[in-house]
Amino acid sequence: MPGFFEQLRSAVLGTSDQQQTPAEQSTARRAGAAPASATPAEPEPPLAQGAMVTRYGLARALVLPSLGGQSSKTRVVHAAMAKGIFSDASALRLEAPVTRAEAIAMAMRANGRQPLDIGLVKRVYTDVSITHWAAGHIYQATALGVVSGYEDETFKPDEGLETAHLGAIINGAASPPGKPGRFDPRVEWGERSILEGGQLSGAPNAKSLDAEALGGTRDAAASKEDRVTKTNAIVDKLSASTSKRYKPKNGLTYCNVFAHDYAFLMGAFVPRVWWDAKAIAVYQKTGLFPDAEYGKNTYEMKANQLHDWFFTWGHKFGWSHVGGVDPAALSEGQKLANDGRVVIVVGDTGKSTPGHITAVVPETDKHKAEHNAAGQVTAPNQSQAGAAPTTRGADDWFNASKYKGGKAIWVHS
Repeated sequence: MPGFFEQLRSAVLGTSDQQQTPAEQSTARRAGAAPASATPAEPEPPLAQGAMVTRYGLARALVLPSLGGQSSKTRVVHAAMAKGIFSDASALRLEAPVTRAEAIAMAMRANGRQPLDIGLVKRVYTDVSITHWAAGHIYQATALGVVSGYEDETFKPDEGLETAHLGAIINGAASPPGKPGRFDPRVEWGERSILEGGQLSGAPNAKSLDAEALGGTRDAAASKEDRVTKTNAIVDKLSASTSKRYKPKNGLTYCNVFAHDYAFLMGAFVPRVWWDAKAIAVYQKTGLFPDAEYGKNTYEMKANQLHDWFFTWGHKFGWSHVGGVDPAALSEGQKLANDGRVVIVVGDTGKSTPGHITAVVPETDKHKAEHNAAGQVTAPNQSQAGAAPTTRGADDWFNASKYKGGKAIWVHS
């Protein structure tokens, strides 16, 4: 049987037998054999479109070893379906160039590699949300060292797979190196907070809560039922509407403190304080932050600053952008919250006036999101600590005209 690379070359370029001319095939036919049927054989789909591998070309390369180096369109498709490489027989699109996301999913399925549980993803590519259809396979391939993305921490899932990269994908999925490259989605990057501690009944401060004293954090990899149960317990424990920690005073509100507390107990990270420009410059130069000194090289993160933080830093901490505050994005956000995921809505006024940040929480029998006539969410069920702290309730605060600096929905595992 041909070696792996010979098989791979055959998968991409075709075998020498397939490249024979009709005259050569006739000459090669043994004497006395019945003439070949005059009905022309169904043409093979292309293996590549220019420099890009087609879906058929990749499938053929993945199943060729199991077919003993021999293939036809029918055998390739049947073998690919049997391995789960093609999940939908009605949408094979054999002649279409395969995208990078499709290539990873197909290669991982071919080798029986399960998607990474989204609860284990602590860092995301900026262009692969945890809601992306191939997120589990892409992040599992990243964790196994099969792929590492690009220097700018993107994966470019919708770009075509170049033929030059075909061998690395197939070989990597078959025998993962086990060592992730420069981007490991399981490792949380950066500083979590200044100090652990702080009490729920105390005044707002720059410290995270004592999670264990408050019942521990949510397990993002637990079952949906357990996630939702724990999420509701956290919402009840924080009790935004009655807690002294979030009670407005002297014209100040504490939506940012609540967002940090909620995310912290949910196993995610929203900064209570963050680095100033000089500290960030040190990090960009050395890869390390200086020792944190509250009030000197760190500062309080208000909602307006948090809006920008999510876009700049959020992906490094596992946050994925769901969208703006249109009904489709709001519906997706509520769906994810109902699944026990961490969902944040943040609005920036673009001025010195305060912005706002809230947590979308699971709907209950008593507290539901509001919908439009088409059934889409217009006001998610939220927990928040603004001017009128609310433990649970539907609200469309983001529609106020003052939020001119931007509005966004983010999700964490």
